[in-house]
Amino acid sequence: MTTTLHPEVRIGHAHLTVSNLERAVEFYRDALGFQVTQRYGGSAVFLSAGGYHHHIALNTWAGEGAPPPPPGRTGLYHFAILYPSRRELARAFKGLFDHGVPIEGASDHGVSESIYLRDPDGNGIELCRDRPPEEWPRVNGELRMTTSALDLDRLLVELHELEPKTEASTQHSEIMKPTIEVNETNFDREVLRSTRPTVVDFWAEWCGPCKMLAPSLDAIAREQEGQVTVAKVNIDENPALAARFNIQSIPTLLYFSGGELRDRTVGLTSRKAIVTRLAALKPEPAAAP
Repeated sequence: MTTTLHPEVRIGHAHLTVSNLERAVEFYRDALGFQVTQRYGGSAVFLSAGGYHHHIALNTWAGEGAPPPPPGRTGLYHFAILYPSRRELARAFKGLFDHGVPIEGASDHGVSESIYLRDPDGNGIELCRDRPPEEWPRVNGELRMTTSALDLDRLLVELHELEPKTEASTQHSEIMKPTIEVNETNFDREVLRSTRPTVVDFWAEWCGPCKMLAPSLDAIAREQEGQVTVAKVNIDENPALAARFNIQSIPTLLYFSGGELRDRTVGLTSRKAIVTRLAALKPEPAAAP
């Protein structure tokens, strides 16, 4: 799935030297949603957020595969991409999350909210949105900026609650439910005796991040039907299973192979990361005689 940008997203001009042009294009186009507007052979590409011929220029003028500048050298620290609302900032973060892009930090500055990351070449990027002036923190009439952690899980949950859901899509997801529900009675049979790599999602109805994770698990189950097993355990209905595997918070994903617990992730996990972990559990193909 390719991310799209809101037309009111704003950025000045950033010209970036990269070592692998196609890798950089895929990042800015697919994960961040910029549109490719012009190519100059195999050495440069223009990308736009909309309404202008380019906002980001990528080039390999230092040479394909050139090493990045050494640490401490003067140059670009980071550039910022300004989004028009908290919802659009959340959509941008979801695009990064879906593509498995690591985040370096996320801060609430009182007047703004920011997410920090790096592109594949190490260029620093800030995704941000400004709060309306009437919401800025003030003490005795004076502006007081702050720095506190931005709750990224909450950001995704709010987006999930705001995104429109059609009746048809809801009915389709119910009819095409690809995951299996397991409980204290059938867990050993469905999971421990399975001949396929298995991921088990420990969740609850009241857990917002669990609802954000569900579509990724459903998609993996559909795409790898017959190759992996995707199971779900409602911890409120199966407290003994939660205790058996020491589930301290949710969502928690447990990865099984050959009847043994092999791996565990806690919190929101990207679809890419789940697929990678499941792939690592698949047996190596037999060598040709």
